Amino acid sequence: MTLKNLFLTVLFASFVSFATAQDTKWDIDKSHSSITFKVSHFKIATVKGNFDDFSGSIQSSGDDFSEGSTDITIKTASINTNQEDRDKHLRSADFFNAEAHPEITFKNTSFSKVSDNNYTVKGDLTINGITKPFEFAGTFKGSFVHPRFKKTIGVFEFTGTLPRLDYNIGTKFPTAALGGDVDVAISLEMTKA
Repeated sequence: MTLKNLFLTVLFASFVSFATAQDTKWDIDKSHSSITFKVSHFKIATVKGNFDDFSGSIQSSGDDFSEGSTDITIKTASINTNQEDRDKHLRSADFFNAEAHPEITFKNTSFSKVSDNNYTVKGDLTINGITKPFEFAGTFKGSFVHPRFKKTIGVFEFTGTLPRLDYNIGTKFPTAALGGDVDVAISLEMTKA
């Protein structure tokens, strides 16, 4: 075998290995998923909310998500705290500036197994046009075959703490009035493609 043929063989094998390493795609079922948050209000109360419109998927090697990849997009204007005036304010330039930055995105850079079905997911989170590294703790809750649709459904949960001032969210409001850290919880019910 010539050196050129050896190189091509190794290159092809690497390509096949990479392709099969990402051979399972899980599409988010928005109707059974949620992206929620909570933040302290004057240190003793809590404001809770969610984003109603989002999409994305996770790719993995089989049911093992080690070295997997995820890509999630959230429509900023879909923020919902069940209070119309507050939601309008949250969409304004004082907070999420939804008109100028209509999407919040997260793309992982690593997806590492910690133990059993627990993972650390690191990536780039973009809010308000600002991109910074962000880390989620993730747990794969398991999977089942839907009795009606005969499709495999998996459930993944992620949690993280967002320092809002790093993304220019509510900079006019001191942390004594509005907590500096926002707790984020994502529950995804996904269909295996």
